[in-house]
Amino acid sequence: MSRWITLFALLCSVVVGTTTQAAVTFTAIGTPGYLLVDSHLFSAPIGTLADGFAEFAQTQGALLPPFNHLPNPALGIGPGLPHAGPYTG
Repeated sequence: MSRWITLFALLCSVVVGTTTQAAVTFTAIGTPGYLLVDSHLFSAPIGTLADGFAEFAQTQGALLPPFNHLPNPALGIGPGLPHAGPYTG
């Protein structure tokens, strides 16, 4: 989990303070069965080393609620119950 927090913090440090727009390119890998139509970038408090980045865990919990997502010691929040279908394939 600490690697993801480090990556997240690095990304935030790059984004914070910039107001310019940049082109974003998405590259398909393989032959996905979906079309990417949207993406989101947001900022949120992540806490401090002293509190174990508690606010980051709260943000994850708010974005990825149970029961489809459950606490995971390696990921913070991980897979839970499958989302409702329809699924094909």
